[in-house]
Amino acid sequence: MFANLGASFLNKENSKLFLDIKKTKQIDVIAKIDDLIFVVECKYSEKKSRSLRKDLAETSKLRRPITELFINNWPEARVIFVYALEKIELSESDERDASNYGIKVWDSSIISYFEDLENRLGDAAKYQVFAESLEDEEIGSYSPRVPAIKSDFNGVPFYYFLARPESLLKIAYIFHRKLRIGDQHENPYQRMVNKRRIEDIRNFVASKGYFSNNVIANFKQSPKFNKTDIIEGIEYGVLTLPIFYQSLWIIDGQHRLFGYSNTGEAKDHLIPVLAFQGLNEEKQGKLFIDINYNQKSVDQNLLWDLYSDIYYQSRDPEERLLYVISMIGKKLNSNKSSPFFNYVYIPSMNESGPGVNIKLTTFGVRLQKGSFLKGQKDLFKENNENTIDFATKRIIEYFNILKSFNSKDWEKGDDGFLRSNIGVHSFFLVFQEILKNFRKYDDNPIDSDVEYTKQIQKLLNTIRPNLENLTEDEISDFKKGSSERWFSENAKKICSWIKDKIPEFSPEILNGDENEQDGGLITNPNQMIDKVEEEIRNKIHSILLEGCGINYWGYAVPEDIRIVVDKKIKDEIFKFPMKSESDYLNGEKRIQFCEINDYSKIIISNQNWKFFEKLFKSKSSVETRFKNLNEFRKRIKHGRKDENIDSIIGKDGEAAIDWFSKVLGIDQS
Repeated sequence: MFANLGASFLNKENSKLFLDIKKTKQIDVIAKIDDLIFVVECKYSEKKSRSLRKDLAETSKLRRPITELFINNWPEARVIFVYALEKIELSESDERDASNYGIKVWDSSIISYFEDLENRLGDAAKYQVFAESLEDEEIGSYSPRVPAIKSDFNGVPFYYFLARPESLLKIAYIFHRKLRIGDQHENPYQRMVNKRRIEDIRNFVASKGYFSNNVIANFKQSPKFNKTDIIEGIEYGVLTLPIFYQSLWIIDGQHRLFGYSNTGEAKDHLIPVLAFQGLNEEKQGKLFIDINYNQKSVDQNLLWDLYSDIYYQSRDPEERLLYVISMIGKKLNSNKSSPFFNYVYIPSMNESGPGVNIKLTTFGVRLQKGSFLKGQKDLFKENNENTIDFATKRIIEYFNILKSFNSKDWEKGDDGFLRSNIGVHSFFLVFQEILKNFRKYDDNPIDSDVEYTKQIQKLLNTIRPNLENLTEDEISDFKKGSSERWFSENAKKICSWIKDKIPEFSPEILNGDENEQDGGLITNPNQMIDKVEEEIRNKIHSILLEGCGINYWGYAVPEDIRIVVDKKIKDEIFKFPMKSESDYLNGEKRIQFCEINDYSKIIISNQNWKFFEKLFKSKSSVETRFKNLNEFRKRIKHGRKDENIDSIIGKDGEAAIDWFSKVLGIDQS
């Protein structure tokens, strides 16, 4: 691990330190990274309860001579003593002794956390290791001063300044839950960063690239600000950055900052920073969500994972709901009696794959959009924690019954129907109809374990033959689409099976009354529009590349579009001087500057239609869908509000997204 973090010195295995003529000390790992020296003793035992009291006392006595030995060679260095534990559970007294002796304790989960950071950040992860090892401790002679302006937003002070990346890296960190021995330490925040993007940015700055957009951060430790002037309420002065490790949480711009690690440009470049002071964790988390929610590059599963951290103490009803839903999704994955046990993709816990196929977003969307928890209905209990336990229990029982009808199909995951994301979406809609039907009973069975099981089993038994004997054709028919409209069609079909056997079952979905499905059919239209646009661009590029060759831009794209794009590219080069015409020579780069209506013109032009006809079938459909998508995009992106118009444009826009999703094979689930 230390080698991958860029250690300038690593000892040979089991080195002995000669502290004086008579005494030696065997050290497992000695690693020097920048000005920090890590002295690591590895402890292993088959007995989890092994006491480390004597070991810790011995290390404490040797701290001074060991430190002096290293300082003689590296006068500016700081020595950190670490116990690396495997299969040892530290007692409270040992943990207290380690803290009193100034010895850091890393168990296997903390080490795994650091290794995961290294995989994602590369050698830039060293700054996070420093921050965790020396949280709130002074950095020493470090005290950079920068010119800055100061103001406040809703009573929260903030600063705007330019700083050297080298100065920021020492105090920066990526937020996560506080590290504790024995915890699982992966967290959704660190999943927001990846090594490849950091390496790309490193190459970009090395080729004289420059970033004009702000890094957004929060000072955990207060900086010093010396005011020199004030104009229209804005203070001008000199800002002295905090001199403590882990004092600046990077809310947005992690890749930009960490991309400067181990580069010469870190000392020379200046990057703009907007830094708040004293935002509490809840407000930091909300700002993080606000920034990232509508970014197409951010996996919505990450945000659903974050909600249980960010909103667990929120007083806002909508935020509390997000917390509850996030926790229900996680419990459905962790509860061993759950049919979803270890099948749910949760970014802070596992990797998505064939065996981990259910998206946390699937549970999030269904529970947020449906009537399960709203208005204190159905799965709601007295408080958050009771609701989480109660809802999880009822959902587990419902889906366990479905699993029992066709366990072979269930085990297929997305290759089958029942445990595919499409299937789970569809059966949640059926579940909602069942619970709404329960409300019509004189005594709602939802609160009685026995009666709930009896009534759920009674209704679901009617569809048992259908699910036991699912054919490949039926499964394919259920999985033809992955949009809300398709989930609804599947739910209608399943509800009709139940009603055929139990006529008194009267699901509202069969009457077209779906009022309790709150909001539009698309959960995040902003993100879905971006996704559709990206797929359209990719498809146009690939089809024209195949049909016309690499130089298709010059003759397959209408001239009026080329003229507008040329102007946009010139404007971009003017704003970013490190760019040049050579960066935009091919069609794949240039098509990024096209508007939605441009795509329609390119596709239906007489010379190109022969390439696109097989995919899109009808020119009139293309024109209509693009027009509706464009109007929908304007409403969403520019926040225009008109209830009557929005209703019409919203339905047409969602229909357009649904159409493009089917044509281009985009998964909306």
